[in-house]
Amino acid sequence: MSFDIFRVDWITVDSIIIISLILILIAIKSFKRLIRWRFSIANENLNQSKFSGSLLSFNSQNIKINYWNNIKNGSYGKNPTLIFIIRTKRKIRALQALIEGLASFGLNVIDLKIEILSNDRTKNDLIGDLKGAINSIFDFMDLKNQKDYISITFREKPVNTCLKDKNCQFQVFINPKNSQMDYDMLISQLKSSDNSHLVLSEYLLKFIKNRWIQYSHKVNKIPDSHLSLIKNSTRNFKYNETVLFGVLIEIITQILNKD
Repeated sequence: MSFDIFRVDWITVDSIIIISLILILIAIKSFKRLIRWRFSIANENLNQSKFSGSLLSFNSQNIKINYWNNIKNGSYGKNPTLIFIIRTKRKIRALQALIEGLASFGLNVIDLKIEILSNDRTKNDLIGDLKGAINSIFDFMDLKNQKDYISITFREKPVNTCLKDKNCQFQVFINPKNSQMDYDMLISQLKSSDNSHLVLSEYLLKFIKNRWIQYSHKVNKIPDSHLSLIKNSTRNFKYNETVLFGVLIEIITQILNKD
């Protein structure tokens, strides 16, 4: 039986080939994105300890502590500057790289993963519970002589993470989520306080401006000393992680030099 090439449905064949090529390209792109980040800390001088929130004597109807990681450089002294990374999301690869970089720089980093349990809460209730959560970690780790810390949040709602805590030396908000309440609350804090800083990417996604930049009439009210804009970067700072790290180190160095 001979093969009749003219009876082949070439439209179907072409469609299958095109779909297969598209799937292969998507798989390659996903694989490259996956292997771009390490899954573990590479710096052998860093000590990492993970703790469950159930170990703490902390109870709240608004907040649940899922876990926290303590990452620090064993080559430095006993009381390095303490950094709290407060987040509600799962692991963000860029944030993991920043944590390793900050710890390698000699800072004691606590990566705190919390879960917001109730939508029916006031801002003051949430701030009070966040302070209670952080204090419970201090007690658990026996950090009685080191109550001061710096808070960093990455793509979080500022109303969820804004701390009015006398022990919080400084707060850094990286690409915070935005709503009208978030704008007003955060810009008011940045204008009235010397212990806050806003770090923004120029774009949300490629070719789509960051909404904070779109509302430039609001951003322009922020003092230049409290605002850092990283040009040509997107919300996750892909390929600009080292620039973001440099900005954070500069901010932290200025804070430490004041003390």
